[in-house]
Amino acid sequence: MSFPFNDILKLPSRCLLSKRLPKTFFQRNFELTASEKKVLNAVVSVEWLASIKPNNSNIAAVADATTTFEEIQVISCLLLASDFEKLAGDTAMLVQKNIPYHVLVIVESDSEFVVSTAEKRINQNDSSRRTIASSQLSPTVSKLYRTEASEVFFTGLSFTTLDKTNLHTSYESYTYAILQLQVANATGTTAQRSRTRSAEDMELLQTLEMLEVELLRLGNQIKKETQLNKKVSLNIEIQMRRDAISDIKKQLTET
Repeated sequence: MSFPFNDILKLPSRCLLSKRLPKTFFQRNFELTASEKKVLNAVVSVEWLASIKPNNSNIAAVADATTTFEEIQVISCLLLASDFEKLAGDTAMLVQKNIPYHVLVIVESDSEFVVSTAEKRINQNDSSRRTIASSQLSPTVSKLYRTEASEVFFTGLSFTTLDKTNLHTSYESYTYAILQLQVANATGTTAQRSRTRSAEDMELLQTLEMLEVELLRLGNQIKKETQLNKKVSLNIEIQMRRDAISDIKKQLTET
C-alpha cells in the first residue's frame, strides 16, 4: 500500500492523480545514459501523485525568457530498502533531469524517504528542453516516527502554508522547507527561517558541505602520512576546517 504522502502535502483533491508511470515511459521518451538506465532498473515503481495547475489550485502560472512555471508535478519513486541510501539522490535526479516541468520528487523505501526540488531554466538552444540551474535534496525522513524537525518540515510542505503568489513562489516554498530541514539536520535547531535567510542558508550549507568533504580528505591523508612535519601541517589544516565548520553552524543557528 502506498504511503499517504498527501497527509503531509495536503493538496486539494482536484490536484491528485495517483497514476502509475511505467518505467517504459522514461525509456521511450528520453535518451537515458547508461548510468541512468541502471538507476531506472533499480526503481521498483513510479507514481504520478499530483499535478498542480492554475485551474485546479487557483495559483497563477508565471513565465519569462529563462524559466516557466506552468505546472508543478509531484512524482514518487519507490526503491528497495537495500538500494535507498545509495540510489535515492540519483533517482531524484533521473526524474528532475528528464521531466521538463518543475517537479517535487519523493524517493521512498518502505521506511523512509527524501524530497527533491530543482530550479530549471529553458534551454536556449532548444526551448522544449530544460537545464537544471540548482537542486536540493532533503535529509532522509522516517516514515515510522516523527521528530520536531520533521514536523516543521511537513508544515513547510503543506499546501496550506505555501506562498501562493504564483507557481514559482509555491515551488520555492518546497525548496525552503528542504533547506530548513537541512539546517535542522546540521545544527539540531528548528527555528523558522525567513525567505531572505533561507537564501543565505543555501550558501552556508554549500560551504559547509565543501568543508566537510575537505575535512574527510585531510583525515584520510593524515592517516597515510609518515613524516612528522607534514602531520603537524595537516593537523593545522584540519583544525582550521573544524573551526570554519563550527562557525558556519553557529551562523546557521542565528535567526
